[in-house]
Amino acid sequence: MISHEAGIIITGASRGIGSAMAQYFAKVRKNPLLLIGRNTDRLADVAAKCRDTGCATHMITVDLTDEHEVNRLQLPKGFKPAVLINNAGVYIQKNLKSTSIQDYTGQFNSNVLTAVAATDRFLPLIIDNSPGLIVNICSVASLVGIERSPAYAVSKHGLLGYTRSLRVTLAGQDVAVTAINLGATASGSWDGDDREIETLIDPMDVARIADMLMNLSVRAVVEEILISPAAFGQSREN
Repeated sequence: MISHEAGIIITGASRGIGSAMAQYFAKVRKNPLLLIGRNTDRLADVAAKCRDTGCATHMITVDLTDEHEVNRLQLPKGFKPAVLINNAGVYIQKNLKSTSIQDYTGQFNSNVLTAVAATDRFLPLIIDNSPGLIVNICSVASLVGIERSPAYAVSKHGLLGYTRSLRVTLAGQDVAVTAINLGATASGSWDGDDREIETLIDPMDVARIADMLMNLSVRAVVEEILISPAAFGQSREN
């Protein structure tokens, strides 16, 4: 079980799922938060909303695809992280014919290597502050092929593979590792899409799932979760 004094780090916290998780944890858990993102203005807005609840909230603007920036990250004084939520990522919609090598590289960098970089940077501290938890926000695209976005599917398959490897590596060290495989979730990824936002997964439900994971004892780990929009019936591409 994660202490309410333990620090929670959320990447990609300036909008969408990351923003929802930050605000949920600030209101419900009150853990100290460290929000990471690339857009300073949006990140500051989310941090302000979290602070309005009385939650100690810090923010760092950084590009997680830049190894040198990540290595130079300095944690706020007294902040002791035990939870890392790797949520940073980008979705592009291009079919196979339209997808370039650069698209594949960009998606892999944004959706896999950001999680690797953040984990490499913070894992030693999480182990020191264990029990700990690492949650990687994966996708139904981690499990199936996506006709309209093969580069995204490739990257999310990669993230799930990394998550599974991390889970095996950390077994017995009191740091749980969970992949949350999301179907279509209400976020900026769907701007311009014709489907109704009310039919998509509420990002607050993703936050509730993460909160549940923090309440488990060290004797149990949820390795993978698949969440689908109720309106879609059987799981399908997001």
